Amino acid sequence: MLLATLLAIVVGVSDGDTVTALTHDKTQMKVRLSGIDAPESRQPFGQRSKQNLSDLVYGKEVDLSCGKIDKYRRHICVIHVNGRDANLEQIKAGMAWWYKDYKRDQGVAERDRYRV
Repeated sequence: MLLATLLAIVVGVSDGDTVTALTHDKTQMKVRLSGIDAPESRQPFGQRSKQNLSDLVYGKEVDLSCGKIDKYRRHICVIHVNGRDANLEQIKAGMAWWYKDYKRDQGVAERDRYRV
């Protein structure tokens, strides 16, 4: 279920699946990339995953397609930057994997793309 589509600038990258974005009305929001999971910063490849996501989105204007808010008050979103699905790009680069435990939150087409 899609709650919102927002334009924002990514102003921080916490790890390979979490960013901080600033909307045009200057609202800061924590964003968890939907459909993927990535190593934590201190785990093996955690810094590489974070750097890859940063290269994709940091400082750039992005479209956030958000479906829900999790228990940590993070917006769960697909991030599109320059027409590319950054969530999927993390998977393709080997920096994240499909988080199939939450597949019910994805449409069939998105599940098929992420299940590489």
